[in-house]
Amino acid sequence: HNMELQNSSFMHVHDITEGTLKMAEAQITSSGLKSRLHRQHEPVKCEKHLKDTIEQLKQLTELFPKIQAPSEKSGLYTQFIEYRDKFSTSLTKLLNQFESHLSTGSKNFDMEIFSKYTSFFYHMAEEIKFLFPSGKFATNQVFGRKDAQNWWERNLNPRVAVASAEFLARFRNEFPDVNEDGDALIDTMGFSSLDYISKYDLDIFTRLFGAWPFVTRIWRRLVNHPGYQKYGTFNTTFDVLNRCRTTPGSYTFRISMSRNGYWSIGYVSAEGKITQVLCFTSPMTDYLCSGKEQGWYVFKYPKGQACSDDLSDVSNMRTKVELYSHPGDAEDLLKCKICGTNPNDAQLEPCGHFICVHCCRKIQSSASCYQCNSKILCTTPIEIKLEMANAESSQQRDDKGDQFHFKNFGGANKPTAGGHRNQNLLQAAERVAAACGRDQDAIEVDLRILYEEGFGLDQVADALIAASGDRGKAKELLQKPTGHRNQNLLQAAERVAAACGRDQDAIEVDLRILYEEGFGLDQVADALIAASGDPLRFRRTISPVVPNFCYLMEITKDDATSIQSLENQH
Repeated sequence: HNMELQNSSFMHVHDITEGTLKMAEAQITSSGLKSRLHRQHEPVKCEKHLKDTIEQLKQLTELFPKIQAPSEKSGLYTQFIEYRDKFSTSLTKLLNQFESHLSTGSKNFDMEIFSKYTSFFYHMAEEIKFLFPSGKFATNQVFGRKDAQNWWERNLNPRVAVASAEFLARFRNEFPDVNEDGDALIDTMGFSSLDYISKYDLDIFTRLFGAWPFVTRIWRRLVNHPGYQKYGTFNTTFDVLNRCRTTPGSYTFRISMSRNGYWSIGYVSAEGKITQVLCFTSPMTDYLCSGKEQGWYVFKYPKGQACSDDLSDVSNMRTKVELYSHPGDAEDLLKCKICGTNPNDAQLEPCGHFICVHCCRKIQSSASCYQCNSKILCTTPIEIKLEMANAESSQQRDDKGDQFHFKNFGGANKPTAGGHRNQNLLQAAERVAAACGRDQDAIEVDLRILYEEGFGLDQVADALIAASGDRGKAKELLQKPTGHRNQNLLQAAERVAAACGRDQDAIEVDLRILYEEGFGLDQVADALIAASGDPLRFRRTISPVVPNFCYLMEITKDDATSIQSLENQH
């Protein structure tokens, strides 16, 4: 009975989606069967793009049974029904269109059409996760940018989705410049549907296109840029750039489908290699301009074409932040709390803590704030302006709480943030960096943060090595009780240690981390033995290690397809 109650609200679309999924999978199965029987057949056109769509549709289908409808007596029920009806109508229409394209036959299959459906199905699934955390409907979502969240709450609460026309009318009141291009705005912002705009859509849109005051201006320039790839996927990016592989400096960019709210750039290197990277810490406009000016990747030819792609008019746009300063604390507010040297010129969102861009690049891979450990959804370039506080403003500041008051790194025996750098900390950072193959400065930041939380320096260093340099996993290890130890895990650790000649306790830690990432215990043990007990070599077998260029992270696995497998195909 509980399962029926849980499924009933989305059972109708679940059945329809499952039917469409079977129809799509039959296209691949039929071709494969003919091949195995040595019958005359043609390979499915755009097969890898169809497989991308199937994968996203499968993930969407698997979500529906997990959704729980709120009680009819609940205050959330009205909003739930409104959203369910909008979602169901939109998805049904989209599935009908997809089936219609499939029924035309594989000779008429089109890469761009499949990538469009891949994008919609992906974002529909992400929207469900956003609105139904742990399967339960909620209306208290946290946006990446607080200005966007405040606007929604003032104009559209308590609803989680509204018709596109209503959204556009409200949005134009805030941004009068969105006039004749209103349909184009919905076309971009409607990640999950063009018929309605949800909280998820606005959140992702504002995380992608920058700070609230500049968002429409930056949006307009990026989507009309010759390098922009609408509905782009990992595979379509490869195909676009493969056609201009003999033109180094060719590039294209798209909205990532591996990390929500971020951009991905694909480019052709001087050696003709196609590389795709995720972009962190700075707006997309700044990446493209800096990449061209400083020659990081020589972003020169959008999609291989020699044409105008200047974005200097919308690059380096900063949000001004006014802070009250008390006598003696001006430097504390202006200087980065990690390095103690550079000025704070970036704000972590949504927590609001300040940092310098240089240090932001180092902590971005951990995706959590160094100060409060909350998740980093996006960053905003800022310029801080200080005003001397009077008694009234001091009281206001005290009443609101001081989210910009940071814990100082200091103390006689503690590593400090400024000029003096504790020798023990440097040695520990060097040891961890050598073991993990990570940047030593970034490791030093992680060591400092965990050490400040009360863990011993050697203990922190060992945990970071065991976690392959991942601060989040290292912290989990440091906080785990050591009393209970799984017998199967112990036996596997004993087997690997005997085969590799490594310390059993260290092997046990490696096994635990990899096992908790979703790999089977026997699979992990066998792979570690094959890798001579080296967890980094184990990881290379599933995700090839590639250079990390400052704050651009190369994608080795996106949209369920790795660069390695693509290069094998091509």
